[in-house]
Amino acid sequence: MKIYNLLLLYLLTCWGASAQPDSYTAFKTETDWAATGFYYEIPFEYKQNAIIIKADIGGTLYDFILDTGAGLVISDEIARENNLSVVSQRTIAGANNLRQKVKVVKIDSLKIGKLTFRDYDADAMDYIDSGLTECTVGNGGIIGYKIMQNAAWQINYKKGTISIADGVVGMPNLSKAVRLPLEIKNSIPFVDIKINGKKERVVFDLGYFGSLLLNKKGFKRYKNLHYVTIEGSYSEGISGRKKDTFKIYKADTVNLGTASYTNKAFAVSDQIVFSLLGNKLIKDFIVTIDYKGSSIYLTPYVDASLDKGYTDFDITLSYDDNKFIIETIIENSESEKMGLNTGDEVVAINGKPIECHNTCDCQDYFFNLLHNSEELKITVLKEGMPKEYTLKKNKIF
Repeated sequence: MKIYNLLLLYLLTCWGASAQPDSYTAFKTETDWAATGFYYEIPFEYKQNAIIIKADIGGTLYDFILDTGAGLVISDEIARENNLSVVSQRTIAGANNLRQKVKVVKIDSLKIGKLTFRDYDADAMDYIDSGLTECTVGNGGIIGYKIMQNAAWQINYKKGTISIADGVVGMPNLSKAVRLPLEIKNSIPFVDIKINGKKERVVFDLGYFGSLLLNKKGFKRYKNLHYVTIEGSYSEGISGRKKDTFKIYKADTVNLGTASYTNKAFAVSDQIVFSLLGNKLIKDFIVTIDYKGSSIYLTPYVDASLDKGYTDFDITLSYDDNKFIIETIIENSESEKMGLNTGDEVVAINGKPIECHNTCDCQDYFFNLLHNSEELKITVLKEGMPKEYTLKKNKIF
C-alpha cells in the first residue's frame, strides 16, 4: 500500500456498473420529528482529507467515509457480524475504472445520530485491494448518494460538524454563499467550474482526498500551461490501484461560480474516468448540498486564502514490502538533481529510525510528517551505504 500526499491524489469514489435504483422507504427518525421540519447536527473527524462519521448498524458503531461520489458500501465484516442477507451480486468500478464483483446485501436499519434510514441495499466487499479504505475506516464503509439524497447536508470543516435537515430553508451560513447548479447523473453529482476561463464538468466528490484532478482530456486542453511530471505515480480507487501518468499544472484562475482562486495547482491523470473536485479544495468553504433543490452552496471562510500557490516537498515516502522507500519524485526537481530516485530505501529521518511498522501506521506517519514539516533530513541507502540528504519544501509554482 502506498501513501497519499498532495502530488498523488487518492481517488475513493465508487460507481456501480449497470446499477439499478433501490426500492427503499423514506428515512424515519427516532425523535418526534416528522419527515419534514427536522434539523440535526452530528460531529465528524477530518482525517487525511477524509470526512469520517459514525453510523450504527445492528447496535454497533462503525466509521464511514462521507462520499458524495459513492453509493453505500460496507465491509464484508459488517455483513457477517450482522448476518445481512445477500440479495444479488454486481460489478462496481472505482474512479480509475478498475472493477470488481461485490455482494449486494440488505440493511434493515442504519442510524446516523438520531436519524434512522431503513431498507437499503449496500455493496459488501473486502477492502484488501483498497488499502486506503481499510486504513481510513477499518472495517467500516462509505456513505454516499443513496443515503444523502434524502436530506440537505451542511459540512462545516472548521467546526467539525455536519447539519442534516429536510431542506436548506432556515439553515445557517447561507447569506454569503456561492451557488453551483448540481446535476445528478447515474447517482453521480456533477458541477461546472472554470479553469483559465474554460468550462470543466467535474464530480463534486467529498470522497476524493485531493483538490482538483482532471481526466486525460486535460493533457490536450492545457498543454500550453507550465507543469511538472510526477515519476512513480499511480491512481487508487476502491477496487485497487494502477500505474498512472500524473502532471501537475498551474492555472492562473479557477472559478467555482463567483469564487475565484488564483495561482491554483491542479492535476491531470491518464487513468481516471471523470474529473474530480475534492476535499482539499472544498474545505475552504462551508458546504451545503441541497439535493432536492439541485444546488450546492459554498460559503467561504473569512480567513480563507484563495491564492493557492503550490508549495510542497518534491518526493513522497511509503512503506512497501517491509521497507521505507521514496515512492514518487518530481521530474527535474532538486531532490532528483541530488541523486535521489524512486525506489530508494530510506533508513532514517532526521537522524532517527522511522517510527511505524505497518501499512496504516506508516500512512499516518508519513502524511503528518510531510504535512507538518518544512525541512527533513533523510538517510538513504546508496550502493549499500547510508547517505543523508536535506530536503526542503519548495515553491513548485
